[in-house]
Amino acid sequence: MYKKLLLLISLLPASVTVFSQYNFSAGYPVVYNILNTQCSNAGCHSAVSGSALRFDTTAAAVYAEIFNQPPMNIAAQQRGEQLVWMDQPYQSYLLKKAGSWFDTDLGLPIGEPDSVAHSQASTGLTNIQVEYIRQWIMDSAAQFTNNIDTTVINAYYTDTATSGPFSAKLPKPAAGAGIQLRYGPFFIKNISGQNQVEYLLMHQATFPTDVEAYAVNVQMTSFSHHFILNVLDDSADAMQVATGLREVVLNGANTVSPFETSQSVVSVWLYSQNLALPNQTAFFWPQATYFDFDFHMLNYSTYAILPFDVYANISTRPRDVNDSMIQMQSRENNNNTLGHIDLYPPYNNNRIPAHSTSICIDEDQDNGSGASGSISGNDSIRYIWMINSHTHKMGVGFNIYNFDNTQTSDLGTDTIYNGFMSYNSPNGVVNLGYYDWEHPPIEFFPDFYPINYKTSGLIAQTTYTNGSSFNQVFGLTTNQEMQFFYYLYVTTLPPSTNTGVNNIIKSAFDFKIYPNPMAGHGTLSYTLDAVAMVNASITDITGKQVATLKGEKEQAGNYNVDITKTLPAGMYFAKVTVNGENYTKKFVVE
Repeated sequence: MYKKLLLLISLLPASVTVFSQYNFSAGYPVVYNILNTQCSNAGCHSAVSGSALRFDTTAAAVYAEIFNQPPMNIAAQQRGEQLVWMDQPYQSYLLKKAGSWFDTDLGLPIGEPDSVAHSQASTGLTNIQVEYIRQWIMDSAAQFTNNIDTTVINAYYTDTATSGPFSAKLPKPAAGAGIQLRYGPFFIKNISGQNQVEYLLMHQATFPTDVEAYAVNVQMTSFSHHFILNVLDDSADAMQVATGLREVVLNGANTVSPFETSQSVVSVWLYSQNLALPNQTAFFWPQATYFDFDFHMLNYSTYAILPFDVYANISTRPRDVNDSMIQMQSRENNNNTLGHIDLYPPYNNNRIPAHSTSICIDEDQDNGSGASGSISGNDSIRYIWMINSHTHKMGVGFNIYNFDNTQTSDLGTDTIYNGFMSYNSPNGVVNLGYYDWEHPPIEFFPDFYPINYKTSGLIAQTTYTNGSSFNQVFGLTTNQEMQFFYYLYVTTLPPSTNTGVNNIIKSAFDFKIYPNPMAGHGTLSYTLDAVAMVNASITDITGKQVATLKGEKEQAGNYNVDITKTLPAGMYFAKVTVNGENYTKKFVVE
């Protein structure tokens, strides 16, 4: 596996104050106090009760009894659970016993020996106290480090007027058909305009055996920025990753990079979506697989505390080395070190001018100078199945070309990805006429697209427009810029497939909101190809409808709808329904 590119942290402005979303004011002492005062009575976990697991001893003794220790329940042991498994609350048996009444994801299997969880009445625990324990476990379950933000948790559970709803739960895979991962919840509050946070967390998944993973269905809070699922190369690499939440400081000096470890990207999600691989292909993962979660969250509300969650259902079957299954692999390219790429026009102090184009070359290919690239032998041909791009809000164009290495000054004429296209509309490929940086198109090649990395490769050309009064830099925050693309590929074609592309461009409905962000006034624009019933409305992040824009039958033609209602600053969703089909886009009022 390749080493992921290191982020050039020096590109971030050094004068910006470091900000952390969470104010970690408490830790294990709070958890110990809960266990000691409420779970060590005469009937439970005390010397009087006769329980082998006691909470009426010292804080150090209780910690040694629960931290990374197996439960006495045999079935829970067989599932690989521990009493408290650092970083993994949903595999922590103690939390399940104490909080199954609080969250169904903490429920114990029905009919399992000793599966009766403690009720809220029997323990007297509050939802706030259970949340303290969950947050403590999710962030390393450390004994001496503060890792619980009691202020934001208390505010969320006591002030319902300013508490946003949890996301709907994703049903779990059927028994034996896969596993479910959950990352969260995070409670994010907009503090003086600081409204975004990005956390990484390593997670060990234990499958029944080595597996072939053929689908990953991700559901995340709708106002999230992105979720990236990475898989580490092996347990040795996992040992090099710090435990607990690793914050990517988005507006200050950075000690954590989302590109810092030896790992491969599984995929990137900007919204909830099921990634189902083609027939006879799968990711090959060992029984003990180490994932690295990357979750970037934004709270556009000026008053509400919002909970953020990610669910990932991984559909699997046992790995059979004798079957004909073909391994799906991935490659990512992230332009963040300006020294090893060409930028046109030239940069001034590594900053983006008012209108510029950036070039990013896939480093796996031959470099065009006669030297050998990192591809050799049968792996020199890659058959691409899916490709995707990513910028932030100044990105206005993103093309990816099949690049001829013998013509180093030429981008190539074979465009395999055009950021203006919507590749997955019901009516085929649609030319939107613009690059939707918030929902960049994902292109799939059902018959796979061959790239010979000995004679050619991929090169991305990204265009930015800086409409602000200041220079812009590459960085991690959405107020900075990025150039990123990745693809999934195989090195052997599955049977019964043909190479090449057969995309037919057809017209389909789409709409645009501009400017985005807007300052209280904007326009919703769309085109109808035929007579249709059109309804349009605006909802806030809690799902409450705050404006009705129209509801009428319209003739074919171009339409512009003024968004003139005074809206408080924050994130909103515009919903347009055309003949019963719903289309939704988010926009921001500043």
